[in-house]
Amino acid sequence: MYHAGVAHTISRLRKTIWIPKGRAEVKRVLKKCMGCKRWMAKPFKLPIMPRYPESRVTRSRALS
Repeated sequence: MYHAGVAHTISRLRKTIWIPKGRAEVKRVLKKCMGCKRWMAKPFKLPIMPRYPESRVTRSRALS
């Protein structure tokens, strides 16, 4: 089951059962949920590449 955040999950739970300290418990469970981690993951960013050292660069006109 994919969760729609703490508020939505707790409201669905409270329709059937009451959990003491439910909000804190739902937050704890959602932090561990692998499905939620995958769903909310950010795309991988490539690292910033360093510039070439001057000793390896030859200056010339483009396409020459």
